[in-house]
Amino acid sequence: MTDKFLADRNILDGQLRAARNRLADAEKELAEAQRENDRILFEKTNKENEVDRWKQRYEDLEKASQNRLEDLAKRLEKQKKSDIDAEINNVKRDFEREKEKIEFEMRDLKHQLEEANRKAEILANEIDRLSQISVEKANEAENWKNKCIGQERNAQARLEELRVELEMEQRNALVCSNTSIIIF
Repeated sequence: MTDKFLADRNILDGQLRAARNRLADAEKELAEAQRENDRILFEKTNKENEVDRWKQRYEDLEKASQNRLEDLAKRLEKQKKSDIDAEINNVKRDFEREKEKIEFEMRDLKHQLEEANRKAEILANEIDRLSQISVEKANEAENWKNKCIGQERNAQARLEELRVELEMEQRNALVCSNTSIIIF
């Protein structure tokens, strides 16, 4: 048995060595796999950290963009308000200029109206004065007309008297001449 035992033992020792070699190879492979796993875990951790950094960078960028957009919106709102305020001020200034022009025109028209009223009053007084003169002249003309009519009537009456007197004188002269003819 010894030979067989030795032969078996040699086979077993060979198998054990081969198993140990395989074990050593497997341990090497395991160690290599462990190193590879550690490397992959390290890379994974690095990638996760990088992803977290990018996420944080994205969030920071998003916040910054949001803040910038809000700032721009506020500035735009302020600009719009400023533009609107400027436009309102322009409209107010234009309104004040127009108001001043209108007030000036109104003062000028009021002055012209006062002047026209003053002239109208002067004309009304002149018309009253001339109407009074006209009435006086009409009364004077009526008086002169009446005087003329009276004079005419007096002259006609006097003419009538003179005619009658003349006729009487002519009759008397005729009678006298007839009497003198008769007397002679």
